[in-house]
Amino acid sequence: MPYVKPPLGGPVGRSRMRLSASSLVTWERGQRDWFLKYKIALKTPKNPEMILGIIIEEALIGLMMESPSCNHIPKRSIWAAWMENKEYIPTDNAPDINSINNLKNWITNKVPDAAKVVWNEGKRKWDESVFKRSDRAWEDVSLKIIEKMLIGGIELFLEEIEKCNEKNGGPHLEKWRQNGDPFPIPAPCWHQKAKHPIPEKVPKHMDTIFFDGKYFDTPFTNKGKVNLKELWEITRPWAKDPRVWQPQRLYHQDGWASGEMDLMIRWDEKAKIVDIKASDGKSKYSVGLPIQLRFYGWLIQEIKRISGLKFELSGLEGWYLKVPFRKIVDLISTSEIPKETERLKSIWKVQQETNRENSKCPVDGELNLLSTTLESITPRRWEGENLEKICKNLEPEYPYCKILSIPDRLNVKGYISGKWGPLSNHFGELVHGALISNSKGGNVNLTLEESQPNSHLELSDLSDGEYVILDAMPGIWRDMPRLYVDEKSKIIPLNEYKSDEELTRLGRILTKTDIQGLVISRSKNSGRRLDGRPWSMESCHLWDGEAIIELVAFGSAIGGKFSSIICGDLVKIRGAELGWRNGVPQLRLNPRKTKFEVIEKDSSN
Repeated sequence: MPYVKPPLGGPVGRSRMRLSASSLVTWERGQRDWFLKYKIALKTPKNPEMILGIIIEEALIGLMMESPSCNHIPKRSIWAAWMENKEYIPTDNAPDINSINNLKNWITNKVPDAAKVVWNEGKRKWDESVFKRSDRAWEDVSLKIIEKMLIGGIELFLEEIEKCNEKNGGPHLEKWRQNGDPFPIPAPCWHQKAKHPIPEKVPKHMDTIFFDGKYFDTPFTNKGKVNLKELWEITRPWAKDPRVWQPQRLYHQDGWASGEMDLMIRWDEKAKIVDIKASDGKSKYSVGLPIQLRFYGWLIQEIKRISGLKFELSGLEGWYLKVPFRKIVDLISTSEIPKETERLKSIWKVQQETNRENSKCPVDGELNLLSTTLESITPRRWEGENLEKICKNLEPEYPYCKILSIPDRLNVKGYISGKWGPLSNHFGELVHGALISNSKGGNVNLTLEESQPNSHLELSDLSDGEYVILDAMPGIWRDMPRLYVDEKSKIIPLNEYKSDEELTRLGRILTKTDIQGLVISRSKNSGRRLDGRPWSMESCHLWDGEAIIELVAFGSAIGGKFSSIICGDLVKIRGAELGWRNGVPQLRLNPRKTKFEVIEKDSSN
């Protein structure tokens, strides 16, 4: 099985606090870049290739999910119809396939249809993007290039089929013929039900096929030499099933690392991990491929080792679709796993210690914001001014405060009782919590909660009583002040607390702030939960000439004014609510109480 059950449910697998392949690549490139991208989620302007790569990967997987073994196969790409939410009646019988060329012709006939959907879906995403490069357009992407990359991916997959043919179907052939796909989580196929390690993660409306309501189950009836239809089914790699939008990741049992592979080829005795790249391998970012693939190789071997399962890899490959070609990456050997685990965990621990001082900008007299240039965020009114003058222009006036003066950690004393959890917080993550009062039966009561899952497990084991909490994080949710705790926080029984360090009274905790700054980044996300309910959020990052902070609006708090802001706008916010993500302050808009004002609209964009 290529992935395991997550330690916790909900969207916790997407936590910025886990070490992942992409975050490791960024870390190796520069630790401050990692902080900006993964700790405070600073965005850079999108270009068409950033959108295209994801959709190309989905389309290629959708084509590999086709099945020449099924009767009544449609001429159209099933993935294309699924993406367009169109029902249709299959018209073709199973194709006659007697050669690799027959197989290639059958699947490449579906490519133009899939390529059109890739282009249209990319155009939709590009138009909806709130932060994109002004010098680029979606029309820079051609249908011809999309088709070329999809065919390139198919050619690489057909090479795997030929290798499997040379070994007469590989070591799993008889298992396929007896019971079908031998793996607990099969390679996704349109003609078979979607599966996930946690069954309830599959949306109920995806439990039936959308075009004819019928599935087929291999085993094959063939008993002689393996044929090409069988080879297609056997060689089809495990991939992220598009019908299951929940995470389909590898999770380290201790929760500090996770990764989501593109493909795992499993037809041979040993498995092979593949990463799909919608490029030609000449980009400066291609140097990150070995780091990425070796991380996947380490993670799955470490997970299996801890589980006591025998598991071996045969290779790591990057598939560059534009050429196409395979880039072979050296395997991490079994003997290297313990040392690599130690190295990666030490990196993760350093990442947890990074604090908001890393959001300071400029650094060493330079802007230093990922790939963002001063010119790209400088409003027209300040064109020609140097960085020092722009920073001076951004200095907040009373009553607005500097970002770095926003309350950080504090120490409090109180009576803890009424422990609960794990229950979902406002991010849908399962966390533990309790009630903290100024005294037993006191009149000041606050919610005390983990800032994210498993960040302070000791909270669930406390007996009722008086405690001192060190390095708690103040916040507010639905007009109610609350305290968050994480790995840096300490909860000490009052009778064991010996320090004279100042304690903040529960009734005097600051949970709101007034701030102004220049918008330097924008982001927008939306979707549907597993229960079908929609969710939406928008965010921007503000720079006050000294540091950066994220401002987020959820659901009804978004509003037209917030949605209309662009990079280069100067904004002022009164009564922004203080929240936390990954141990770093995050400001949130309250639709009823936060006043949001665009003081000076940038006219240059």
